[in-house]
Amino acid sequence: MKTIYVILISVVLTVAGQLLWKIGAKEVGEISITLNNFVPSTIKLFTNLWVVAGCLIFIVSSILWVVALTSAPLSFVFPFLSLGYVLIYFVSWLVLKEQISDIRIVGMVVICIGVILIAKS
Repeated sequence: MKTIYVILISVVLTVAGQLLWKIGAKEVGEISITLNNFVPSTIKLFTNLWVVAGCLIFIVSSILWVVALTSAPLSFVFPFLSLGYVLIYFVSWLVLKEQISDIRIVGMVVICIGVILIAKS
């Protein structure tokens, strides 16, 4: 598979994993990690199916990321992670109904321009 596709799939999976973690975190509710409740909080978190699914997706994403690193320079591959920021903003707005300010939109455009410049290099 062409390296650029592997990179993009990895980034999309990373965003999907973050979304699943957020859904799971909302379902679990706020937890406080202290010495007294570390074990119960950890069990509560990692028995949530959304969190577990997010972890599994991150494993697949990481494998694909390493595959991409085997066929392209790190200086080319790594900047594509910034597309995750753009996708997270879009997914957060679309799925989680979070608000996105105008200045964030400008920032996303700047990120996209930078990624395009790197991809063409």
